[in-house]
Amino acid sequence: MRKAIDEYVKAVDINKKDYDSYYKISFLLNELGKKEDATVMLNNLLKIKPDYIAASILLRRHFVLTRIV
Repeated sequence: MRKAIDEYVKAVDINKKDYDSYYKISFLLNELGKKEDATVMLNNLLKIKPDYIAASILLRRHFVLTRIV
């Protein structure tokens, strides 16, 4: 998974508006248990693309789960 994250980071470095790569990075970070890093990435994504529904859903889900635990 780390290699995939690195590739998506390269894609974002090349194109700052590659919304799907931001989302995929955050999803993979979340899967690795790096919830805070995933949250930062989702917030960055939503700053540049506020209507990215999947990111909003994942961020809300993460927020709810961290409040329950």
